[in-house]
Amino acid sequence: MVTQDVEFRDEDCGELLKLYKRGKRLGCGGQGQVFALTHRGFGHKRYAGKMFRSSSEARREASIMDMLHACPGVAHLEGFVKERDGAQCYGSIVMELCGPSLFDRLLKAGPMCEEDAARTIKKLAETIKEIHSRGIVHRDLKPENVFLKLDAAAADDVVIGDFGMATDDPREMAQCCGTGKYLAPEVIAIKFGKSSYTEAVDVWGLGLIAYELLRGCTEWRVMDLLRAGRFPDGLFSDGAADLLRGMLAVEPRKRTTLDRVLAHPWIVRHCSRSKTKAKIAHTKIMAIIQRTASRCGDHLGTTLQRLGKRPGIIRNALSERERRAQGFVVAPPRSWGEGEEGRASRERAMARAPPPRWLGHE
Repeated sequence: MVTQDVEFRDEDCGELLKLYKRGKRLGCGGQGQVFALTHRGFGHKRYAGKMFRSSSEARREASIMDMLHACPGVAHLEGFVKERDGAQCYGSIVMELCGPSLFDRLLKAGPMCEEDAARTIKKLAETIKEIHSRGIVHRDLKPENVFLKLDAAAADDVVIGDFGMATDDPREMAQCCGTGKYLAPEVIAIKFGKSSYTEAVDVWGLGLIAYELLRGCTEWRVMDLLRAGRFPDGLFSDGAADLLRGMLAVEPRKRTTLDRVLAHPWIVRHCSRSKTKAKIAHTKIMAIIQRTASRCGDHLGTTLQRLGKRPGIIRNALSERERRAQGFVVAPPRSWGEGEEGRASRERAMARAPPPRWLGHE
């Protein structure tokens, strides 16, 4: 399919521009062009907009994304805006604005450590399993179609996007489609008379993503060797190699399943280690809260201790520590009771309490 390099003019997407301001172009592919959008109301919230020339492609992708509404790990669909008849742009999918793709992340930072890669593979496997449970096969899984969340706090905070090649029609599982470098062997075999393929093509795509997470961006010829069944020796740890061999089995019937990916010892071990680190960090934050609470007045000290027992507060604090190596801001409680007694209680507590500060820095 020919890439649509010619940018849409404002008059071609007038209905969209009544609701959103168009920003820079984020990408361009066979199905459409993707732009940053800012809503003209509702707090100027930002989105991504994918603009289509073809009505059939627009309706198809919008329908697939609608079927995946509220699916964890999938870029959220906000809505669809149809243009007036005769415009070069048929309509636009408005969806969640994401951060950089895994491909961009690999180009910039290189391969991931095994722990981050394992958590990311686990998150993707869970998402793909949910997509399959809704009767949909993505068929174009690759690092360019996996995106970090805009406010990602961890390496595995990712979503799957670009459902232009996805299908829910079993009759379309005999089409040779996708991105050449990442095509599964059975998809290429369609050109040579093979009748059809199964959802196992997405396991192959996940396997190649996992390969690149651990090795960095990989040349096309390496992918050809993998499709020929020639898996390299000595590049991965034993556990990682065993998982990759299972996902990249040339025969679809011998390829591992998503359930087995999630239960693989290498995945379980690394993800369990991450949970242990989170518990250690939780313990350290609780210690900081206890020390700070002991220096505060009775009311504020009790409030700090209660905050420390709330999982959401701790989770947010952990995210902040991971991203900026800081604690979280402690604000005095807003409610002090009513009447003279409440006012007097507030004045006594505020007189004893130190000003709000960043926890975690002595």
